[in-house]
Amino acid sequence: MEDYILEVVYSMQWSLAISNSEQLNDEEVMLPGYLKQSSPIISAAMDTVWAVLTINQWDSLISKSCERSMEFGELWAMTLKCLIEKFKKYEAGQELKVIHICKTDRFDILTEESVGTLKVLIPYLQQNDISMILDIHTAKLITSPQENITEIHGCLGALCVIHTCLLSLTKVTEVAILEAISDWKDFDIFLFSRKVEDVGCKVLFLNVEVIRFLSVTVQKIPRSLSAQTWDFILCSLVEWIQSITDSITDEGNSIYFKVFCAEISNLIHAIVTLLEDENASKAALISPDLISEWKEFFSPGIFTAFLPLFFKFTNSLDQNLISVSDHLLLQSVCRAACCAPCELLQQVELKPRLVPSCTIPDVLQTVMNHLMGMLQSKVRPIQLAAYKILAKLMSLLPEYDKGRSDVANTDETGETNF
Repeated sequence: MEDYILEVVYSMQWSLAISNSEQLNDEEVMLPGYLKQSSPIISAAMDTVWAVLTINQWDSLISKSCERSMEFGELWAMTLKCLIEKFKKYEAGQELKVIHICKTDRFDILTEESVGTLKVLIPYLQQNDISMILDIHTAKLITSPQENITEIHGCLGALCVIHTCLLSLTKVTEVAILEAISDWKDFDIFLFSRKVEDVGCKVLFLNVEVIRFLSVTVQKIPRSLSAQTWDFILCSLVEWIQSITDSITDEGNSIYFKVFCAEISNLIHAIVTLLEDENASKAALISPDLISEWKEFFSPGIFTAFLPLFFKFTNSLDQNLISVSDHLLLQSVCRAACCAPCELLQQVELKPRLVPSCTIPDVLQTVMNHLMGMLQSKVRPIQLAAYKILAKLMSLLPEYDKGRSDVANTDETGETNF
């Protein structure tokens, strides 16, 4: 019975992974009908099973799924996560015994499978245990030789685990690997101003994990970032955006490119959210010099390159054939584009879309007309981005409407013209 349940849950995770149905609406993404229906049907059927399982059966199920995750990884890690979530729901207060495996030597040498298993188990550990795992893999990253930087048993795997630990810790003051990561630029590891297809998967995955780590660091421990570290983060971001510009094609882009671009967009959003937060400035989380540098140099440099990419992504998309990966990419890209300041939105070079006798400047009018068209998109992230950016630009219109309001007064005959 337990093996049967495992296979059913595995099939449910496969359906979720393909359709990502927890985040997408059916009408937004082209998927086979059975994918839209199978996961909810299986989930509803399994709810009757979870309620009657004994503690011993739960322990056996979770233990077996953990072993399969350690051996095969991939969807078995998702299966393990699903079972733990159901256990916590139906057996609240009971001990989750499988987490004790984290304290054994089975994770001394990391593999793709063991990293995936750790990423599932870490959120359920005690805070002290998470801190211990963080310290172990921090030391592993710092002491790894150069040839192991892009290896899963070296810095790449350690960085994946560190990122998960940071997400799971409620209190963290600093992580002692930023200097080591910044030193990797001397080894030609970073994807700076290079095309994505020109580097191997290991180098690309390392860049993605570094970007993820920087995002969570900016969000959770900005106070620990020195001026030198901020220079590294912001300069790296400019270089990574240039890599997107160099790599994007009209024929379609790989899933690796989409992941890379999405994580860069997430980093942009994390940085802007922090630097434009007045409370963060008052709490001395960021320095006035950093805010000044951001507004005068880095923000223009980043958004001048990023905004054309945003419009290119949204305009080149065949909305009748949008894939799951396209949708997830657009979620991140659109969220980052909404952070752009008004003055930089007015500098985007787009195909002119003008209305005769309009008092609004041509550049602003073109941008707004492009965004008006995006409001009709079938893809919700595009709709929301267009709405939010237009709402931001609306604050500029009264300045250009003064001339018309002056005309809309009484003419020589005493009549009002509008």
